[in-house]
Amino acid sequence: GTAYSVEHKDNDDVIVKLTSSGRWSASTDASWLSVIPGSGNGNAEIRIAVDDNTKTASRKGIVTVKSEDNSQFLEQITITQDAAPKKK
Repeated sequence: GTAYSVEHKDNDDVIVKLTSSGRWSASTDASWLSVIPGSGNGNAEIRIAVDDNTKTASRKGIVTVKSEDNSQFLEQITITQDAAPKKK
């Protein structure tokens, strides 16, 4: 899979180029990540939008892209987000 580290806020979308010969769908286990588009057909660019992290702990989310034709995993993207700075 691919791994990205992002700041705690004001992130640009993470853009991942996907190579696929058929239909695919993308999903995430993290409420603070949004995957656009959630599905497609063939090669594509997917954007992962990252919400700001207001907590003082870092967090990790996984985006999984799998083939709709045979349920094989095409790509697994791990995004680790920095913690917000502790308030003084």
